[in-house]
Amino acid sequence: MSQMASAGKPQQLYNRQEGRPEARQLSETVAEFLKRLPPATTDPGAIGPWIWVENPHTPAEDRKNPDLARLGREGESLLQAYLAKRQKVESENQGKAKGVITRKLGPNRQKLKADIAQLALDTECTTGKVRVAARFHRHGVI
Repeated sequence: MSQMASAGKPQQLYNRQEGRPEARQLSETVAEFLKRLPPATTDPGAIGPWIWVENPHTPAEDRKNPDLARLGREGESLLQAYLAKRQKVESENQGKAKGVITRKLGPNRQKLKADIAQLALDTECTTGKVRVAARFHRHGVI
């Protein structure tokens, strides 16, 4: 499968995850992919902790070498630090309206989101974080 590049030369579509069951395939539409692996309900035990979506139009010279191990380690550490802060805020504000706690945690949530986004850039993991997002969603971060 190819597409015309902006310079008029055909660009070969590329998916380094092609053939892996946890990844969107070049032959799949987004709708087909999401039907096959719905992020909110797909069991990570069946496919692993990641659902991958690659950009098939990325030029060869711009393709990255992601450091998934670092992303996983440091991302988990960031999440655990946020969860400890949340537990502290909740215990210090027992009996108060949930909105009070939510407001107090707002800056921490925003910092966590920014830190995760920066970590993704630093580790060259700018695709495939669907499962991470689902995990953070379960903890009320996003």
